[in-house]
Amino acid sequence: MRYAAILLSATVLVFASCSGAVSGQADIESFVDGALNFGVSYDANGGTGDIASSVHAVGSSITLDNGFSMTHPENALRRWNTAPDYSGTFYTPGSVIKMPPKDLILYAVWGDGYLLSYDGNGNGSSHGSPPASVTYYPGNTVEVAANSGVLYRLGNYAFDGWNTQANGLGTNYAPGSTFVFANAPMTLYARWKSVTGPVTLVTPTVPAGVDAALDRHGASTGTCWEFDDYTTLDYDSTYLQFAYNQPFSISVWFIPTSLPSFGWRYIVSVGGDPGDFNYFLTLDGPSGGELVACIGKSGTGSNTISYPVSAGIWHHAVMVYDGSEMELYVDGASTGTVLYTYGALPVPSTPMKLGAGESSPFQGSIGELTVYDRAISADEVAALSAN
Repeated sequence: MRYAAILLSATVLVFASCSGAVSGQADIESFVDGALNFGVSYDANGGTGDIASSVHAVGSSITLDNGFSMTHPENALRRWNTAPDYSGTFYTPGSVIKMPPKDLILYAVWGDGYLLSYDGNGNGSSHGSPPASVTYYPGNTVEVAANSGVLYRLGNYAFDGWNTQANGLGTNYAPGSTFVFANAPMTLYARWKSVTGPVTLVTPTVPAGVDAALDRHGASTGTCWEFDDYTTLDYDSTYLQFAYNQPFSISVWFIPTSLPSFGWRYIVSVGGDPGDFNYFLTLDGPSGGELVACIGKSGTGSNTISYPVSAGIWHHAVMVYDGSEMELYVDGASTGTVLYTYGALPVPSTPMKLGAGESSPFQGSIGELTVYDRAISADEVAALSAN
């Protein structure tokens, strides 16, 4: 059906059809001289004053009002925005734009935008970086940034969100939380909570068949060993007996010279024999050499997480158990979680070991073993991986 448009006002249009019926609707497009038209209107958005609406053809050049007829008791009009909370598109008063194919409502933006900045708050200049600063306008909804720059602080501290004061006595904000931005610049400071450090490992006796190796930085630190047979490096089990579902975390670096095609090549194990196991990290032959984290009880069952790794390069693996779920991190990133479903872990009957394997021994270097008697956080894992 063909329509002829009759313009009554900037926002109310009446259409007369060829059949003689008449209908009216506000804020809809019109056809004037064969062109499609839409309206432009202005909203004081908390200020006072009015600006007349207008109608323009799609694609035509229009000059936006300078806003001089609108006022605010505290701020000057700086810009226009297509959303009242300034979350839309910004336009400069008096600028020339092309008319879009829709009605355009422009809301006054009062005052200048302000920076929301993030501060590492004692983390050290080389220990990650704060999230980038962002400009917000009063009334904007802010989503608080995560620890995207992997901030960490030495001395057994863990990242614990943000606070409006460096001393932690202001308002706390968790990553991902939201708030309405005020009429002033703002800095959020990293909060650091003190945590229990790693277990102090008793230096094991290095047996024949296990040789000292350079670490991943190419340095000789006495924390890295080379394995190529079934000889293991054993740590005294009396202070590493995580049983009865006690939380723990194990961090280790390793570089395999090759990946197995059968059997298991253990990296770290406690009760690593398949007939007597508690938990271990291993390279799994049947899966093509994937890294496998396993927790379970002999004669009952186990829960595992696997992730592909490559030979000839260093990898960082962290196994975290919180007393209920196990999570595996590889090279700083979580690869998944699994619920442990086989009851309380028994007291280990063997020491914690590096190296060896079942049917095929680990070949390569293992080092920088770090053990915690708690479940460490993702930020702590990231710090270990980046350090």
